[in-house]
Amino acid sequence: MPSHSLRDAARRIGVEGGFSVVQDFLRFLHGVPDQISVGTHIRHMHGPFVNLNLIRVASDHFTGTDIANLDTVIQDIRDIYAQVSLGANVEHFVIDGADAEGFRVLTKQSRVNKLMKTFRGPGDRTIDVFFVLVLEVGNAIGQAAGPDSPTECKDKDKHGRRGVVVGMNFAGSGLGPQPQLKIARSLLGLVAAHEIGHLLLGPDHSSDPDNLMRAGGEELTDSQRETIHASCAVRDHQ
Repeated sequence: MPSHSLRDAARRIGVEGGFSVVQDFLRFLHGVPDQISVGTHIRHMHGPFVNLNLIRVASDHFTGTDIANLDTVIQDIRDIYAQVSLGANVEHFVIDGADAEGFRVLTKQSRVNKLMKTFRGPGDRTIDVFFVLVLEVGNAIGQAAGPDSPTECKDKDKHGRRGVVVGMNFAGSGLGPQPQLKIARSLLGLVAAHEIGHLLLGPDHSSDPDNLMRAGGEELTDSQRETIHASCAVRDHQ
């Protein structure tokens, strides 16, 4: 078994010198949301992982509870994609003040599109995940836009819009009684993981009620594992 060093893993995501394990390596904002294994995250940062820009829109309106919910989302995403041996590194960004006007509450598809087109986080292979206060566009509980083929490595400027938008109005402790769920996840975490899945797997949904790419599911298959690891957004083992 290879030895997995915390400092080497941190170096892979650009963290050098003295650092906080919770804030700088695990990237939690409020604190560790639950019992977690730091060793598991270290191992994942030595293998294939995806970089996520978590962007809080109208961040000055986010409450302490909202921030705690986002920490839970981070861990939900990591737990779900651990099924296919994929790690998740995150960076935090904010849009506040006048720049956030018109994007706090999204009720039209055109505004969702404009948000993703106007604001882009760094890294062409990094997935932008926008969290808005309210998302109410039809029956959608999340939005994703990107190349139909997840192996396409088009830069964000040329593609125009590529990312994920999730509404904080869907934050909850869980989905309630859902017999197909093996492990309780936050609704916000499942929505974010599902929409990220569209950028790793493509626009199609699964017919399997247990699968992540079907609303309410969280499982991923061996076939999906191969597709995810071939995605442009995944940073390969080094």
